Amino acid sequence: MPAWRQMTEKAFWKRSSYAHLWIHLIFKASHSGSEFLWNGKIEKLGVGQFLTGRKSLSEETGIPQGSVEDILTFFEKEGQIQQQKQTSLG
Repeated sequence: MPAWRQMTEKAFWKRSSYAHLWIHLIFKASHSGSEFLWNGKIEKLGVGQFLTGRKSLSEETGIPQGSVEDILTFFEKEGQIQQQKQTSLG
């Protein structure tokens, strides 16, 4: 079965806000890596990584910030994502 079809087998697939955020995260993830300047240092993001925040994800998807946080926590507990939280970018 193609990987994209396997998404429909996930337990969260029938919860539209979960599926919407999941697809959004996949689209935002870097496919080749990238660099950005943070606190005077060049930081690198690997394949599958990206930099964002709850507010941005909420604005981009229309999902309330509190729900975004709950869904991200769910994905992390299920081993679907890893989060590295920062309070601000300088």
